[in-house]
Amino acid sequence: MQEFCFDTSIRKSLVRTLFVLAGAVAVLFWHGGDNPVLLGFVVGTALSVINGVLLSIWIKRLTGWKEMLGETDILKKARFLFQMGFFFLRWTIIISVLLLAAETGWFNLLAVMGGLFVLPAFANARVLRSLWRQKPGVS
Repeated sequence: MQEFCFDTSIRKSLVRTLFVLAGAVAVLFWHGGDNPVLLGFVVGTALSVINGVLLSIWIKRLTGWKEMLGETDILKKARFLFQMGFFFLRWTIIISVLLLAAETGWFNLLAVMGGLFVLPAFANARVLRSLWRQKPGVS
């Protein structure tokens, strides 16, 4: 049985998302750059990559602190502040882009939201594939 590795999984998911992003950019340029649906998908996919990188940094740091320091009161306070900072940073970026799409109409809002789910789809597929390959009854 192979153990699930977070770093490998997020790296492969990011690479696959970047390939989708590159393909969408190529199709956007082929269409002349004036298609709001393709532009929205490109913006959403790029936003998905940024969000995924920030989230992976956040997860690695949080798990690293617990392994180094153990569970202490100072660690709980530091973890709370760190979580809130990254939470607000990530969601501020996402909501700002969604509001920009809704207010200006430069790109399609639904396509942006669809692009946001490209990286999570690849990451969840990798986790499900890893779980599917595990033998039943083995812990």
